Amino acid sequence: MFLECCAKPLLVLHGLVAIVLVGSTTHSGWLAVQALRGREAPLRRMALYCRVGGVAYLITFTFGMLIYPVFRVAVRAALLDSQFPLATAFFETKEHWSAIGLALMTYQFLTTRSLADSAPEDRRFFLWSVVCLMVVVWASLLIGLSLTALEPV
Repeated sequence: MFLECCAKPLLVLHGLVAIVLVGSTTHSGWLAVQALRGREAPLRRMALYCRVGGVAYLITFTFGMLIYPVFRVAVRAALLDSQFPLATAFFETKEHWSAIGLALMTYQFLTTRSLADSAPEDRRFFLWSVVCLMVVVWASLLIGLSLTALEPV
């Protein structure tokens, strides 16, 4: 099977890069919440966190796609579908939300350079997208950890 020999190291790398992703989205999400509450938020730092998160999201997403064939056959088909159908449903939900998160991250990555010059309503939309992405990333992390605890690749 494609990359079966590398599945475990790729899973570890997937998890390590996800730590960077969770950290960057949590920091930018916290700053966005502060800005939405009317407090002064350092936009340059938030933009940096968004750019780091964009790179981490892309790498995490890529590692996940590389691991998926092994997961699909060795874990999902062999165990989850028959013994833990709810876990399969959570995984599918995580995948759909991750795709939405990829769109949010792309938007943030592309608009951080013009954030300081943007109109207030555009900035507000950006801040809400940052908060939404933080929720998506945390939900994906928790679901992914739960599934890995059931049966790693």
